[in-house]
Amino acid sequence: MEILDHESSTRTGFEKSETGVINLWLSGGLVIAVLGYAVLSGMLILKLGGFEDTKRQAQEAEVALGNARTELSTLRHEIDAMEKQRGILAPTIADWEKRLKEKAEAEAALTALESKR
Repeated sequence: MEILDHESSTRTGFEKSETGVINLWLSGGLVIAVLGYAVLSGMLILKLGGFEDTKRQAQEAEVALGNARTELSTLRHEIDAMEKQRGILAPTIADWEKRLKEKAEAEAALTALESKR
């Protein structure tokens, strides 16, 4: 019977040794998995922060673009209004220039006539 007890104690010691090795590998694997998860989570958090910053910048650029488009539309409207005014005033300006030229000619003729007297 002692032989059987010796065999059972040997098997138990061997099984304990295997269980210890398996537990060690499982513990090591779990630690590595948790560390990997922590590193991956940190990287994703940093990338998400960069994404949020880029998203905020894009929204600011969109608002600035909207403001620029509004200003451009206003300026185009003002240009159209000024071009209409220019079209309306062009004949008047041409008439004034013609009158100034006629006045200058008339003054020159008057000066010539007075100098002859």
